[in-house]
Amino acid sequence: MKRIVWDDTLSTGNSLVDADHKRLIEMINHLFDAIERGTTSSKELNTIFDEIEAYTVYHFEREEALMHAECLSFKDAAEIEHHLQQHQNFVSAIPKLKEKLLRSSDKETAIGVVDFLAHWLLEHIIVEDLTLRQCFTKEQRSNNIIDLLVRKLSLSSRSLLIVVIPFIMLVGVSLLYSLSIFRDYQRLNDAYEISHVYMCVNTVSNVLQRERGLSQAFLSSDKGRFKEELTQQRQKTSEVIRTCHKNFAVMAKHHNINMEEDFSRLSQIRHSIDVRDTNASELMTQYTKIIDELILMVKKSNTIDGRIGKLNEPLIILLSLKENYGLLRMEGTKILQQPDKSLADFKELVILNKAYFNAFDLLAPEKFIRRLEQINNSENSQILIRMQDEIINHTESDLDPEVWFEEMSLKIENYAQLIDTMVSQMREDADRSMQEAYETLVVLWSLLVVMFLLSLWISIALKKSILQPIEAFTKSMQSLANGDKQFFINPYRKDDAIGKMTAAFDSFRRSLIQADYASILLDIKEQKAENYETLANLDPLTKALNRRGFMEHFEAAFNDAQMQQTPLSLLAIDLDHFKKINDTYGHDVGDLVLQRFVMKVQKMIRHEDSFARTGGEEFSLLLPATNKEIVLRIAQRILEETEAIDFSDISVGLHLSVSIGISQYREGYTITSLQKEADKQLYKAKENGRNQVVSS
Repeated sequence: MKRIVWDDTLSTGNSLVDADHKRLIEMINHLFDAIERGTTSSKELNTIFDEIEAYTVYHFEREEALMHAECLSFKDAAEIEHHLQQHQNFVSAIPKLKEKLLRSSDKETAIGVVDFLAHWLLEHIIVEDLTLRQCFTKEQRSNNIIDLLVRKLSLSSRSLLIVVIPFIMLVGVSLLYSLSIFRDYQRLNDAYEISHVYMCVNTVSNVLQRERGLSQAFLSSDKGRFKEELTQQRQKTSEVIRTCHKNFAVMAKHHNINMEEDFSRLSQIRHSIDVRDTNASELMTQYTKIIDELILMVKKSNTIDGRIGKLNEPLIILLSLKENYGLLRMEGTKILQQPDKSLADFKELVILNKAYFNAFDLLAPEKFIRRLEQINNSENSQILIRMQDEIINHTESDLDPEVWFEEMSLKIENYAQLIDTMVSQMREDADRSMQEAYETLVVLWSLLVVMFLLSLWISIALKKSILQPIEAFTKSMQSLANGDKQFFINPYRKDDAIGKMTAAFDSFRRSLIQADYASILLDIKEQKAENYETLANLDPLTKALNRRGFMEHFEAAFNDAQMQQTPLSLLAIDLDHFKKINDTYGHDVGDLVLQRFVMKVQKMIRHEDSFARTGGEEFSLLLPATNKEIVLRIAQRILEETEAIDFSDISVGLHLSVSIGISQYREGYTITSLQKEADKQLYKAKENGRNQVVSS
């Protein structure tokens, strides 16, 4: 390695931080010089290293103090956190480096330690400190508003400032008006969304009311009547609830009404009805509670826009009226099936109907009042009035409960259709009002856009003459920084500052291209040398590493294991009876056996593992960062895969096995002792009969 020389390009802009970096460079150079002389004692080296360690800690503390003071609001906090973590990692690595330096008598190892320190320092300065340069430099801030604008706004923003200021005032007024319109739009949109819920409430309450009535009729019947109709109605109810589930979930959560729990009780209620294990009154109460919760949901949402909210109260009344008719249908069915039942509840429901009619007449729009009157004056309603009178007066008649149920269901369905009509009217009103609000906003902001474009046109000449050339120059420089030299700026004809900038850039780009081609020629020469170096490290027959290449890998892996305290295992492998194979089949077959064995092993190992032919039939396999259990499994697999190699194309009787000895790195081991231990275990494997693994 060479001595590190300080250059002002390494400056962070902070004289104290730069002074620390210069001092650390001097210390590392001093350590390098001491090692190069070869006469420095271990005590002196220890002193130099202690000084480096102490000053590094001092330097890190200074940097971290500056970061906390200047970069607390830095946009990339993760980058600062990474920087601080790198400090901690290096401080913890210094003692290991010192130990490695002092324990090794090898000059190459000592130079490696210094090289590591030098590379770390340069990376620390260039990659980390220069990236966070704003943390180390205090900006001289001025209270002058012009300087503030220059610092905060880009050139293009400043050029548009004159246009923007008057426009902002106009936009402010427009925003206030737009906000009012937007709030109206939100209320209208809420009403539109609520109308979906109203529609679902109407539909679900309708099917639940019919299911409740059929359930009551089924329970009051002793011959299983209404069973088929009840089953079909349950299916329809479940389907409608599934369809409306999403709307209910949103509204229920908003108004703190747990409809999910209510609907989940339906299965239990239905089961109780099927097995008749409780009284009918209690079960019907459960149905009624669910329907009441649905109507309560509508009541709680009665906060919609006044322009369409006039239908909200009549809707609630009509929903309650429909529910009252559902209860009346159920009570009438029970009375017809059980003539001795009390009429009190039935009469009360009839009276309540009249109260709902009166309330609807007071609150509903005229067209819906007339529609309700049409329903009440229909033939179906007249039939029901006569049937009510017969029930109340105990008139002897042959009224059929099923007829009563179906006639009542028809009227309830008519009310449900009227509710749907009213909800549709709400949705139409909301949609129309939202469209009007939207059109108003579009017109307002279209005028603002036109005014803005007219104002912007004034700045086009400035943009073309200054901003665009500067932007093109900036992109060109960024492209150069990213290695793209194909980007160039169109010639700028004027002989002004921008024209000179453009010409200087083009000259600089051409110089870089010339340097690149010179570098390419140099790379070709270096690649040839590297290819020769690679070939020198490979066994020509098997293309595995040779002893020279293996030792380079071994030394690097051994140093890593020492510094990082990670596992390192060495496998000494010997092909059993290989001489006999050569003698029996010839050396050509022996070479083929070696090649197939190497191919088999190379498929089983990782990229970071090192496999080499170190003798005629002797091989070594280095496994870094691998624990003992996995190493044993790998060795056993090599045994098994070797035995499985197919040589039937040569001779049916040709088989191959190997013996393996394993040694593992321990504190105090050297490369030589690790190799000797592996050879020792290999010898034991051969003594024990070959084709086996022996580990220390």
